[in-house]
Amino acid sequence: MESNPYISPTTKAIKAFVSSDGVESTARLRDIVLKWEKLRVIYNLVLLLPGLGVTLYAANKWGSSMSEMLSSVIPFAIMANLCFFLGPLSELYIAAIWQINDSRMIRRWSFGLGLVGSLLIIMITFWAV
Repeated sequence: MESNPYISPTTKAIKAFVSSDGVESTARLRDIVLKWEKLRVIYNLVLLLPGLGVTLYAANKWGSSMSEMLSSVIPFAIMANLCFFLGPLSELYIAAIWQINDSRMIRRWSFGLGLVGSLLIIMITFWAV
């Protein structure tokens, strides 16, 4: 019987990510999630000042009230955190598919690229205003 090349990572490659008793996998997953949650604080703090700066600039330029402009910050913050979620998701998938035991390098690259991408979106928004 041929193996299915379209089988999901959760049933195929994740076996390398999971030990026979499941204890090691739980600890690894917990470690990845906790490290990404620490990075979420850094991510939000780095995006806070540029995001508020663009909001204040736009409010001043368009003559909008601060409450109107701050209401646009909430969807941006939600979208930024949804985009942030791609980081831990990519680390989990890449580590499972390529059977990588130490995924710190994936985490660094994913976080760095995501942060730069988010800052680019803020700069593009600033230039568009």
